[in-house]
Order: sequence, then C-alpha cells, then structure tokens
Amino acid sequence: MELAAIGALVALGSAALAVAVSLLAARLLPERWLSGSADIAGALYSSVGMAFAILISLGAIAVWEPHSEASASTDREAGALAEAHWAARNLPPAERAVVRAKIREYATVVVHQEWPELAAHQRPSPRAAELLIELRTTADQSPESAARQQVAHQLTEVAGARRARIGTAGATMPAVLWPALIAGAVINAGFLLFAGLRPTVPHLAMLGTAAAMTGVLLFILYQLELPFGRAFAVTPEAFEALLSAISASSA
Repeated sequence: MELAAIGALVALGSAALAVAVSLLAARLLPERWLSGSADIAGALYSSVGMAFAILISLGAIAVWEPHSEASASTDREAGALAEAHWAARNLPPAERAVVRAKIREYATVVVHQEWPELAAHQRPSPRAAELLIELRTTADQSPESAARQQVAHQLTEVAGARRARIGTAGATMPAVLWPALIAGAVINAGFLLFAGLRPTVPHLAMLGTAAAMTGVLLFILYQLELPFGRAFAVTPEAFEALLSAISASSA
C-alpha cells in the first residue's frame, strides 16, 4: 500500500477513535464532568499541547540526526570511491586494472547485497567489508608514488565514511521516548474529554483534527527510524550513479 494511503488511514483511524471515545464518554460520564469554563479549558490545553510539542520535537531530532548522517555518509563514501577510481588512472596498467575491478565489485556488492541486509537486519555485508580490506591492501602494496598516495587517501576516506554509515544502521528512537510520546498523545487528545467541554460538533471536529495530526506525526517519526529500513530509507543511489559512470567510462 502506498505510504500516503497508509498515512491517510492512520489519520482517519486516529480521528475516528478520538471521536468515538468522546461520544462514549459523553454517554457514560457524569453530566457535571462535561460542563465548565471554556476559557480555563483552553488555557490548560495550551499547556498540555506545549509539553507534547516539546516531546514531538525531541523525537524528531532523535530520528532525523541518524537519518541525515546516514545519507551524508553514503554520499561521502560513494564520492571518495569515485575519486579513488579516477586517481587509479595513473597507476601502472596491471595495478590500475586490479584496483578499478575491486572498486567496481565493492560498489556492486554494496548495492545488491549490503543494502538489502541493512534494510532487513541492520547489519553490513561481510563480503563488502572483505572487499574494502582487499582493495586497501592492494593499494598499499603498490610501489610508492603520488598516484598510490592519492588512491590510498581516498580509500581511507571510503573506510571512514563506511564506518559512519554502518554505525547509523540500527539507530532508533531512544527507548524512553516512544512510551513518552504515546502517553503524551493519549493525554493530549484525551484532555479535551475532561476539559469541561461538551461533545458538540465543533468540539468533536477539533478533537478529531488534533488526533489525526498526532497520529500522522507519530507515523512519520516511526518511518524515519532505522535509516535504511523503512519508508524514508536512505537509498544506494550514489553507488548506483558511480556504477553507471564506471560502466560508461569503460564502454
């Protein structure tokens, strides 16, 4: 199912649940609980809403930073690999062929083996790690030259970016935040049931809208978790572009 459709279902489901609970509460709760000062209720609800907004902000920071780092690390890794491939042009022909073949194989394994492994299990491909070690060893064993130094330097950059990328693979919301967010969502929506307002049409519309927005926000935060594993996952597009460029230059 399309992400937008799932998000719409989450919003509608959250709104319907909030309205249903409100109507049920109106039938079951004592009448005195459903009357009161709208001004006081509004002031109190503003405080509750502000506290929940802070929780949402903390959750957004917690999931966005690893996601952003995963994307940046992927771009750095692919970019350094491309530079290593380019720098290898000045190596002796036999060594150039070996280095470039291993660069191509590494990028292929990252795209077709490691990325699915990161998405499904949040762990790297052992084969990709082995290939990078072989690639760096090959470059280090080449005769000392400016070209070898350039290749070795770029491969060091690749290794650093790869470590950063792999390090973000299992990043999730801190354990304490999800319970706090869910409790805050319930309190934020449920507060209107006990804030001294009758379940009129405007009240139900306001409650439904607040619940729908809350449901969508939590849904988005959930999809941003695990940088390589959910709807907003970082893609291997940078490595695919590298492979395309290598293929074009070899044609």
